[in-house]
Amino acid sequence: MAGEEKKNKKTPPEGKKFVMNGARIKCDLCSKPEGKLRVTSNDLKLQDMLWANINDTNGAQNLVFDGVCNHSKYGDKKPPCKSVIQLKGWDKPASVFIQDAPGILMESRNYCTPHSNQKIEITDSGQTAAESEIEKKDEHRVTSVEGPSEVSFNSVGEYRVTGYNVDEGEVDKASIKWAFRVDGKIWYLKRTGNTLNLRFNVKEHIGKDIQVIPYISSPDENNGTTTVLTNISLEFDGRFLLLRVVLPGAIQRFSYRAVSGRAGDNNSFDYSVERQRQQNVGPIPEGEYYINPQEIQYTDDRGFIDGLKGVVGGGTFPGGERSWGSARVWIKPDPVTVEGTVRGGFTIHGGSVPGSAGCIDLVEQEDEFFEKLAAYGEDMDRIELTVDYSGIQNGTITW
Repeated sequence: MAGEEKKNKKTPPEGKKFVMNGARIKCDLCSKPEGKLRVTSNDLKLQDMLWANINDTNGAQNLVFDGVCNHSKYGDKKPPCKSVIQLKGWDKPASVFIQDAPGILMESRNYCTPHSNQKIEITDSGQTAAESEIEKKDEHRVTSVEGPSEVSFNSVGEYRVTGYNVDEGEVDKASIKWAFRVDGKIWYLKRTGNTLNLRFNVKEHIGKDIQVIPYISSPDENNGTTTVLTNISLEFDGRFLLLRVVLPGAIQRFSYRAVSGRAGDNNSFDYSVERQRQQNVGPIPEGEYYINPQEIQYTDDRGFIDGLKGVVGGGTFPGGERSWGSARVWIKPDPVTVEGTVRGGFTIHGGSVPGSAGCIDLVEQEDEFFEKLAAYGEDMDRIELTVDYSGIQNGTITW
């Protein structure tokens, strides 16, 4: 019994056998249906044999058929298979990588797309090793990496390889490649070396776990490090300025009453497109902007003389705290053009009287807003600001 169990263990399921160079393939549309697989994707030999991976999918180069194509669309003028074969790609690949791509198994299939997705099968792998029995031949492997647990959107995360399965001096650092995985999908980066500076600027990745993986032969998720992409964003709708903060496992929203533009009759604010075009009167035009939290300016930081100038409408804060409140931050880009009218010089600021020349005017809780903006944006140099008045009925509100 023991001998029989040992024998069974050495014999893999037929469909799980890896496919090697010279494996036999079959296409029933070919006049000579038996063909051979030629491996060109890599030079990795396991057990002294060259193994195929999913990149061996160039029809004329990798699938060698000597016959002609019997597809009905060719009628009596049947072309050589090698001149018309085009492949969809191998399905059911192995989970083990052969050099830089998943290997092909006996159960894998390919399909000739110009010919009704005609199935191409593997009839003989030419070897007996199963996926679970393939020994990893990658002598040099990355075993550990360090990097930040959190990175703010549009900021750079710094990563460094810290361990290998051999002495560090034996490793060619230029051979180290990088990839990252999000939601089960993996991206391969062009940069190489034992360090990586990666800018996170894909909005769809905000709030998600991003696994950064250095590797020499193929990515191993067990040797990666996970970073959560956090974010701060601002939204202004003509009534409120919303500060949205995405943190690991939580989304926080802080809402502040705000207006933009000069007040009209009955303390009303007009956000129509016509009003947006009016310089020094209308609100900040709708669109996409950004601010830099590192550039917050505080009225308390003014010198004595500058403060006196502000009282009489001069200095760096003309009108002083009555007009600007305790702080401001500039809105970019500057200027912007609205239907041929150039406008600019916008900020987010406070003040004691609702209304502005186009800035976003916080009419209350300005100190709290700037405290949170500075705290959450401590490591950021860009926070997106969206201005959208579509929720205002008839384009006008009354304060």
